[in-house]
Amino acid sequence: NIVANVEAAMKMTAAEIGWAHREHIKLYRDFQTLFQHYDILITPGQPVVPTAVEQRNITQINGQPMRNYMHASALTSALSLTGNPCVAMPCGLDHTGMPFGLQIVGPMHSDRFTLGVAAALERVFAGDALLCRPVPDLDKLRTN
Repeated sequence: NIVANVEAAMKMTAAEIGWAHREHIKLYRDFQTLFQHYDILITPGQPVVPTAVEQRNITQINGQPMRNYMHASALTSALSLTGNPCVAMPCGLDHTGMPFGLQIVGPMHSDRFTLGVAAALERVFAGDALLCRPVPDLDKLRTN
């Protein structure tokens, strides 16, 4: 993935780089206005069930083909582009028995606050069998 990203970047023209930079600034500025009305943003960590380790990238979601790994992880990568503090936290198992998680995003420069929200949620979720942090069965993992 890293090589593919570098190769794609090397093909970009100065005009494309300038356009991308302007779009990034616009995304950053627009996203910051969210925190004028809300203290925190909580989203799913990923929109899909984890895949087998042998499958390098998610190739489709709900029957829709994914162009690349960034397309499949747009929910997380888009939030990373904003530069805001993000915490990924596991919280339970999905309908297939695989772990799922949440992303907690805070206002710019509010790392301590954002981590505090994640810690508080983890304490609350710890008392709920459906939402508590999944703990792998190490014995089962060793036998497979």
